[in-house]
Amino acid sequence: MKCSGSAAAINMDEIVAAAMRKWPNVPDVYNWLRLDERGRWRVRARDYESSGRFETIGNPAVVEFIGRNYQADNLGRWFFQNGPQRVFVGFACAPWVYRFDPVQMPATHTGIAAIRIDAVLLDEQHTPILVTDLGPGAVSDLDYATFIGALRDATGAPMGDAALDAWLAGAATIDIYCQTAGTVNPVLPITRIELASRYAFVADPQPPGGAPDCA
Repeated sequence: MKCSGSAAAINMDEIVAAAMRKWPNVPDVYNWLRLDERGRWRVRARDYESSGRFETIGNPAVVEFIGRNYQADNLGRWFFQNGPQRVFVGFACAPWVYRFDPVQMPATHTGIAAIRIDAVLLDEQHTPILVTDLGPGAVSDLDYATFIGALRDATGAPMGDAALDAWLAGAATIDIYCQTAGTVNPVLPITRIELASRYAFVADPQPPGGAPDCA
């Protein structure tokens, strides 16, 4: 199976296992598919070699197909199983992107609802990160303002703008909490390197031994 700019726009789920048995040695693909801050799949553009550009996959059937066949291997590398071929996924922050709602449990960019929230983190780029029973994920940038609105101080009062700005700038050591879906969690700092190490995922999988991205 050759590399291409997008996945086939058909439901292949029922034939994935059969295709893997029929073609067990199809080369893996690296650096072709990315997950952006809004939970959109982005694939190499046709002019990638000259532009380095990725473009958003807009076909709903393709988006759903990728989401249904998105998983991780035992090395913490996330991939899309495209028939017999693994297409490894790179992401800026974490393997999930969560939609944030102050009264409901977060849902992943693939539509899976979390059951619990284990931790709320904020990285060095001020990206909110939720750790749920599904694993770590960045809060969609569409929901950043909603997340900020769910922050509380130690008394349970909404965070004031000045206090929040000071905390984000590292000039204040006050405790901050996130109140959502009936839970209250402290907001703790973390770096993206620490996040990947702590939760054992690879943010940017690369081919082994200098092999090409797609053989």
